[in-house]
Amino acid sequence: MNKVSRIGGFIIPILLLACVIPSIFSNTIWVDEAYSVELAKHSIRDLIITDAMDVHPPLYYIILKAGYLIGAPFFQSNLVWTGKFVSVFPYIILVFIGLTIVRRNYGAFAGLLFSIFIVSMPQMLIYSTEIRMFGWGMLFVFCAFLSMTQIMNNEKPKVYAYMLLTVFSALAAYTHYFACAAAIVIYAEIIILEFVRRRFKLLPMLLLSGIGVVILYIPWLLIFFKQVATVSENYWIPPITMDSVLEYSKFLITVGQPAADAILYAIFIIGVVLSLVLCLKKKCYDGLFGILVWVGTILLGIILSLIIRPVFVSRYMIPAAACMWLGISISYSRIDRKLIKIVVLLCVLFVGVISNRRYYYDENYYRIQTDYSIDTIRDSVDDATIILSNDNQIQRVVGYFFPNCHNIVLGAELSDLTAAVYKDVRLGAINSISEIKDISDSMIVLDSDGTLVTELTEYNVEKIESLVIGPYSFDAYSANLK
Repeated sequence: MNKVSRIGGFIIPILLLACVIPSIFSNTIWVDEAYSVELAKHSIRDLIITDAMDVHPPLYYIILKAGYLIGAPFFQSNLVWTGKFVSVFPYIILVFIGLTIVRRNYGAFAGLLFSIFIVSMPQMLIYSTEIRMFGWGMLFVFCAFLSMTQIMNNEKPKVYAYMLLTVFSALAAYTHYFACAAAIVIYAEIIILEFVRRRFKLLPMLLLSGIGVVILYIPWLLIFFKQVATVSENYWIPPITMDSVLEYSKFLITVGQPAADAILYAIFIIGVVLSLVLCLKKKCYDGLFGILVWVGTILLGIILSLIIRPVFVSRYMIPAAACMWLGISISYSRIDRKLIKIVVLLCVLFVGVISNRRYYYDENYYRIQTDYSIDTIRDSVDDATIILSNDNQIQRVVGYFFPNCHNIVLGAELSDLTAAVYKDVRLGAINSISEIKDISDSMIVLDSDGTLVTELTEYNVEKIESLVIGPYSFDAYSANLK
């Protein structure tokens, strides 16, 4: 029986991880993913220079670029598929860590529970194949946290633990600024704890570790301050409200199905209470500290949003998510009663199956709709065709698939950053329909809200079909400008 349990403990997370494989082979993307793909086409030098114009650090795009150079031939040179696999890869590493290092440090139950959380909780699934930096940021933050626990749980920590904390914290900072925030929380935890425990002899090494992160970050530091100045002047994120704070608290634990939500909320709340009990009664800090990385990242996001301007949205807590789920897993692993552990595992599996099922059906729907929409547009265009839209996000996503067409947006500006990133795509912006005649005679119109077609009454406009590409829905029309 024990042998069967051990085998099941390895197979279950792997089977759940396999559920994301079909999503790798999907062309469904949204505008930020199109941005990632286009930026990664640049040379490393141009990539870094162009990224400096934006508000993110460059490491993820370098990783994505490397993924294209190595992996694209295995995915029929489809950069979207390759990019999705690059995003899945840190999840594969996290499951491996869960089944090995977490299992060794905290027990088989904690390793199994953590691995299931990583590949079956709702937001974890959604961001597993999104062509963005969140999975890699989460991996680096988690590795920094594990390195910190090696310092925290040893009387004489090895030097390599401090070195790993330094390296992984720097990698996190180079991946996403809120991965950097999570790393700052990790340093705050260990420094405060060692002050409380009066282990002052560890503080010089921790200070050196923190200085090491700053030194490693010096090449990007001036650009970071420039980006902060840009954000402080203008940024797209709306102001934080009480509704926003409530959304932050529920973001990682909401499936969207009442029974699954109720179970997951209960698992989370009980896990937090258990972590507090373990901390206060047994001086076991790992579980609580993992959860506090998540809490601290949210608090830093709120504080920075109040001091500078709104800079935090729910998905920016993803880099701290693995630490949170580890904290919950550790807390439940300390329960002595086997029956309770079985019930918890079954509840987590129930939620995981519901979450995976919803994820699979949603992804499959958008995959089919996106492929159909791309084929429909392809049948109606050539390189001289104008693709006119009234939504700049639709323009850029469609532009990725049809880079040689004249991708024009009405009533929006084309920024220097967008022009630089999409250098291989023919993007343009106009303020009046009359400007179209100077470009081409044939046109496809992608109307997202029903207003664009009303401005084309003087042309012969015929509806093709209602289409969907990723999160964008629109009516497609053909128009003859002669």
